[in-house]
Amino acid sequence: MNRGSTIKKLLFSIVFLLGAIFLPHFTAKVPRLEEALIVMHIPVYLCGFVCGAPWGFVVGMVSPILRSVIFGVPGLYPDTVAMMFELAFYGLLAGAFFDVFGKAFKARRVGASYLALIVAMLGGRAVWGLVRLVMMLVGSVGITWQQFVFYAFTNEWSAIILHLLIVPGIVAQMHRK
Repeated sequence: MNRGSTIKKLLFSIVFLLGAIFLPHFTAKVPRLEEALIVMHIPVYLCGFVCGAPWGFVVGMVSPILRSVIFGVPGLYPDTVAMMFELAFYGLLAGAFFDVFGKAFKARRVGASYLALIVAMLGGRAVWGLVRLVMMLVGSVGITWQQFVFYAFTNEWSAIILHLLIVPGIVAQMHRK
């Protein structure tokens, strides 16, 4: 990788990090809207797609901590800890599987971004559930299987649909030459 490429990825990652920190601030005024859209995830996915898996991982790991420190939400423990791992894996898996599926499709097409996004969504939510399980096993705040299914999928169906509708289109536009 050349130096110019690294600087470009760093700058894009900073923009995505700022988006992950500040976008939820606009939807937080209407809690039901915030829950329905979960806009914090979008810049993390995009970072993985545009900058690659390592950059997506870092932006996903750091953004919940900074958001918690700056705005006080989410609370540091247990929510921010679980979100750190969840978002880190969103960025990591989006970037890694976009590369894998991009090669399988012989190009970075919308199909590759859809498949990578679905894998990232499932993987990130599974990691979130595992972190909450570990918290429960060490005597802290955990969740039951029913709560995991509710919070990871049932409660977030509108955000999942929104992300599937807009993220691949943005990725396609950003990868146009």
